[in-house]
Amino acid sequence: ILRQRTPDFMAEDAFYADAARNLLQHGFYGVNGNPETTQPPGLPAILALLFRIFGYSYSICVVAMAVFETLGFLLAYELLRRRVRNVVAGSICLILMSSPVVFAWSTRFVYACLPYFFTTMAALLCAEECEKANTGRSQFVWSAAFALAVVASLLIATGTIALLGAILMVVLATALRDRQLARRQLL
Repeated sequence: ILRQRTPDFMAEDAFYADAARNLLQHGFYGVNGNPETTQPPGLPAILALLFRIFGYSYSICVVAMAVFETLGFLLAYELLRRRVRNVVAGSICLILMSSPVVFAWSTRFVYACLPYFFTTMAALLCAEECEKANTGRSQFVWSAAFALAVVASLLIATGTIALLGAILMVVLATALRDRQLARRQLL
């Protein structure tokens, strides 16, 4: 209800919107015919999906940012309540959510930090659930969800997606060196 109401994107928001529009129209990640090599493609991909479903609109993107913030705080609450009382966890999340700075960011700007917050909280929750999993199947499911959340986080807010290959190589090398450890991780 209290979101920014402007007809078009402003400041840094314009880059994400232009990159998303290029993804939709040309299947190309870049702006003005130039490939983008410094910004990760995650947020423009999310915006492209939103544009495909709802049409090109600044307000849709701002609403999506508020949704990502809310979902991120719900996951943060779930993580916190496992360590402290519900009242304390809820108070922490409500105080942070109602902060004027956080509220302004989630209702006026299109930034990668809010989807990143959501995917990072999801990754932490999945990692915790994976550690508690009793069966091989549930451990596999939580591990896959964890991996997906980590990849999404890397694609949204870091240019180091190339490190994903290095991470996979370390996991593979560890699995080849210690087959028992690899079996335990897969089962």
